[in-house]
Amino acid sequence: VSIINAAPTIVSVQNSGPVFEGSPVQLTVTATDPGADTLTYSFDLDNDGAFDVVDQPSGARQHTFTDEGRYFVGVRVRDEDNGRAIGNTTVEVRNADPFGTLTVPEAVDEGQRFELVVQASDPGRDVLKYDWDLDGDGLYDLEDTNLTTVANVIQNEGTYTVACRVRDGDGGVAVITGQVLVRNVEPIAQVSVLGAVEEGREALVQCRARDAGGDALVFAFDFEDDGVVDIEGLPGAPDPITGQPIVEIPHTWP
Repeated sequence: VSIINAAPTIVSVQNSGPVFEGSPVQLTVTATDPGADTLTYSFDLDNDGAFDVVDQPSGARQHTFTDEGRYFVGVRVRDEDNGRAIGNTTVEVRNADPFGTLTVPEAVDEGQRFELVVQASDPGRDVLKYDWDLDGDGLYDLEDTNLTTVANVIQNEGTYTVACRVRDGDGGVAVITGQVLVRNVEPIAQVSVLGAVEEGREALVQCRARDAGGDALVFAFDFEDDGVVDIEGLPGAPDPITGQPIVEIPHTWP
């Protein structure tokens, strides 16, 4: 009696999708064989006609797709007498948002240079772009950059929430924020008397000042060094060369 081999039959090919890019999908093949043959399972995971996993003993397989899309997965079930059956399933892979952290100093002085550093990743293989809000006004000062580190200077004291918006090009977005305290810095003044100082004769007192944060300055003078302010509330005029505020005022010492 001649007994001819009968090919196995695929009952179902299932997957656990939809899944997000970068997350594994479970592929499950259920098959039967009319005889008592041992079955093996092969998987073509990239739909190129070649099986990436060949003749494994289990009908279950995990695979991770690194980009969004719809993926056609081919399967082959084979018995030990080379009888075979072919099937397939389509896996839906959705885009996943990027994620990350933003490192900023807790506190800086006004006018001080500091750095913002973002560390971001994408669950898939998307190329990331970075937009930077450097002063917490909700507007992005730098857009569509490849910069993961940027230098920043904030001129005025206060608490600022800076931000980096990370985009993956497929609609995925992460906005990562950090808070920095900007401290006020006292201005620096330089006082000089122009010309010789003689009793009873008028001399010209000059005061130059600068402020790290560019704050508007007003000047006060204690001519006798007795702790009593003799004149105050004087605005400075910008020096024509340096642009720094300067006040010149005549005074006579008895």
